[in-house]
Amino acid sequence: MSLTQQKQGPDKGVCAAPESAAACIQDALAAVDEAAYCWLIDEDRLIWSDGAWRVLGIDEDTMERIASGRGYAALLENDNLTTRYDTVMYTRATDHGDGVRFAIEYTLKSTDADGAPVRVEDCGRWHAGAEGKPAIVRGVVRRLGQATAMRNGRGIMLRDPNSGLLTHHGLMEALEESFKGYRDNGGSFAFVAVSVDNLDVIIDAYGHRRAGELLALIGRRLREVARSGDTVAHLGDSRFGLIVNDCTLEDLNVAIRRFLMSVNTRVLETETGPVWAMASVGGVILPDMATDVEEALFCAEEALSKARRQPLCRFAIYEEDSKRSSERRINARLTADIIDALHNHRFTLAFQPVIDAENGKPWFHEALLRLKQDDGRIVPAVHLIPLAEKLGIIRLIDFTVAELALITLRDHPAARLSINLSGYTALDPFWQRRLLDLIAGHDDLATRLLIEITETATLDEPEVIAAFIGQLRELGCEVAIDDFGSGYTSYKGLKLLKPDVVKLDGSYCHDLTENQENAHFVRALIDMADKIGFTVVAEWVRGEEDAALLREWGVRGLQGHLFGAADVGKPWPAPELETSRLQDALLSGADKSDLLQAACPKCVEPRGVADAPAEVEATTTGAEGPTRANAGDDLATLSGQLDDELRKLKALLAQLRGG
Repeated sequence: MSLTQQKQGPDKGVCAAPESAAACIQDALAAVDEAAYCWLIDEDRLIWSDGAWRVLGIDEDTMERIASGRGYAALLENDNLTTRYDTVMYTRATDHGDGVRFAIEYTLKSTDADGAPVRVEDCGRWHAGAEGKPAIVRGVVRRLGQATAMRNGRGIMLRDPNSGLLTHHGLMEALEESFKGYRDNGGSFAFVAVSVDNLDVIIDAYGHRRAGELLALIGRRLREVARSGDTVAHLGDSRFGLIVNDCTLEDLNVAIRRFLMSVNTRVLETETGPVWAMASVGGVILPDMATDVEEALFCAEEALSKARRQPLCRFAIYEEDSKRSSERRINARLTADIIDALHNHRFTLAFQPVIDAENGKPWFHEALLRLKQDDGRIVPAVHLIPLAEKLGIIRLIDFTVAELALITLRDHPAARLSINLSGYTALDPFWQRRLLDLIAGHDDLATRLLIEITETATLDEPEVIAAFIGQLRELGCEVAIDDFGSGYTSYKGLKLLKPDVVKLDGSYCHDLTENQENAHFVRALIDMADKIGFTVVAEWVRGEEDAALLREWGVRGLQGHLFGAADVGKPWPAPELETSRLQDALLSGADKSDLLQAACPKCVEPRGVADAPAEVEATTTGAEGPTRANAGDDLATLSGQLDDELRKLKALLAQLRGG
């Protein structure tokens, strides 16, 4: 049964006269895979537009069976969690004269040849009769395409079966499709991010059940105020995302206000009681402001962050910021440098001496990160550290530094090193374990390794840091609190941590004759060191006068350019040739490369620092690469020594044979 009878002019499908307007509407519905209907509830009569059977994925003969609401219900899949009947008949909403809008999705059984179920979107409005109950429903059913199916070809869930909303994966695929369509055909669309900002408060006050009901209700509200054809997704937790088609900047302003009002301007009635939600909304016009999915999500998140900072109207639209864009380009370049340096073993170490204040000789050397550039220059990597910390890559860098330090300790028995550990690594249980496992494999080296942890890291979780320090000590390492004085570690905190060394922040270690506050602070720390049992090292020492006072007051270690800058050269003697092995190799007729291997196997073909599992090697510089790089510095020296040794041994061999 049809709402109208289709009329055709001389040219089929072309609306040339007013009387063909109804036919044009029928053609328009068919063109977008939609079918209109009118459901007269009291009579249970369901009237469909022409061609509805194609949209519903059924054969034409089945249309007679769905001329009633009961007949249509028989076409529904058994596992649908939402139906048109339930949505209309069991609603709490009231018709105040304009009807009540609804938007749902469900799955139909198919009589197509392939027998595949059909997912449809059902949007409409019901109107009440004389008693206030639903009496008539008018709406449109739209057949959803492959991008909006329940799962994609890889079996990944694209749509939440409970709410009918797209999942995060579903939204990503839908966004990708939208970018492709608008790039090919022109025009603009928008992506909108919605965040329920007080969800944690609601969970604390009412529990997870009411919070879950609230999120489901907000999802339905967003669907109700979205236009037909727009996409709504629940991205998890408190986040929703919407794709708004054919949207200009002016349209987006209207749409965002509509989305915000649907959540923020009224009490939301859940099954277990009323809740007041507070949401923020941010949007971006595409593809004008972003050219791919990742950038679109980033821009929407930027707008959402700005919206949250608004005191009243919590919405914002992304705008290009030249300064911000410049920062992003710099960040992208630096990130690429970090990853490339990790993959291609371009990180190395420089060593700055820490002088023993009593005898003026190096007590240990601090290992500082350096970057090998493409032109061969080696430069400080300090500019990479803030970004690496922000992105979480600092954990990989810390692990790499530890590997390189252990290689140096192994190859240079006279070396004693300290390395810096970021608070991110020191407070991360996973990376704590990796570092401890790395050191545990080389407990013979641990006694010559000092781990420096910044003071600010110890303030966040002092108990966690104290436990980590205890584990490092069990392996034989010593531990230092670095940059002491930059935070507010108390006497109680130092007693809890029990560091072996406290490195005094360099800002307190200069102008000591004139700056009495600095002088008092240094002397108070030294007095505390005597009571608790740690040693004090002064950093950034620049003048002889300051150095003399620090020695006099009892500082054990002095570090700064006054005593030497950081240098990539090894300040320890080169490894000596193992002559006995060399003699055996020479007598066996080995060539020079074999002789080098026999003379110093750890320099020519060094073993890895740790027998790390494959996943560790995949995310770090690996043991073998940096080992070869460090040992290579001694190879030229060894080769020269080997030539001299060969001459002596050949002369000795000739004498023995002659004898």
